[in-house]
Amino acid sequence: MKKRNNIYRIPYQTGWLIGAVLISLTLTAAPAAAAIDSGFLPVVGKWTRGGADAVAWVDLATWKLVTRFAEQPSLTSTDPEPSPWIPVAGDWNGAGVDTVQMFNVYDWRLTPLEKGPITTVAADPEPSPWRPVAGNWEGRGATVAVFDLRDSSIHRLEEGPITVHGYVPASNPWRPLAGDWDGKGRDTIATYRDEEKAPDTAGLWTAVAGDWQGRGTDTVAFLHRPTGTLVLPGEAAAGKVLQLPDGCYQKITDYTSVTKVLSYGSEGGRALVIESWDEWTCCPIDANGATYSCGKVFKAKIHS
Repeated sequence: MKKRNNIYRIPYQTGWLIGAVLISLTLTAAPAAAAIDSGFLPVVGKWTRGGADAVAWVDLATWKLVTRFAEQPSLTSTDPEPSPWIPVAGDWNGAGVDTVQMFNVYDWRLTPLEKGPITTVAADPEPSPWRPVAGNWEGRGATVAVFDLRDSSIHRLEEGPITVHGYVPASNPWRPLAGDWDGKGRDTIATYRDEEKAPDTAGLWTAVAGDWQGRGTDTVAFLHRPTGTLVLPGEAAAGKVLQLPDGCYQKITDYTSVTKVLSYGSEGGRALVIESWDEWTCCPIDANGATYSCGKVFKAKIHS
């Protein structure tokens, strides 16, 4: 495998594998019918012909894809049953619309979402470094390759399953993230990681790649997992609520700053800082101002 300007190139079938699209662990908004928890895994895809990319959720219990959202519930579960299945989305037949397949990290099996759910849970599963990635390598539809979190190598699906014993995940590994950065119809791989000086130890933010405006070029955004908020780099924080002349006031709580390092294409490596906070607005609900009603809005911005 050769690495040129942070783009990994390896022989793949009849041509060159020129990259890989991150297909797992990213999200934008929460499902309307179910609370966000670790039993829901997000996927990025083009769910309607001619539309822009958007994030949807796969319910691991039912293998249902949720693409329509109404609200942003909070994280409710942090200890789900272990599952070897990871959703991976792609335009498999070149029809211009993405669908989801489920990848099994132990036997490298691909199963269409509509064929499940398949309840395959190991009693004491070994940690796995494998992550499915899909890309339109030759302009003829997406296929799946397998990314190794240990060394960033990429393997053909037919090479597996590769067995790993006693794998202990690194505390801050590089993760695959890729897209069509230049609009030429082929995908190139990128990687990102948490910055050691400001780690996202709780895993609240996930990088996602997509064509968010439907213009044919992918860009990187970050997703806040507890709220489902998608934030684009360079996007300013939402406008502040105006102070009203009736005794209302504002305050900011839970301010955090997290740094992610992104490396892709000819731009090389750069650090993106994600700032987030809760903005509270409180207003009196009685004449003498003794009792207040408060509401909060989650806000975030990204800058380099």
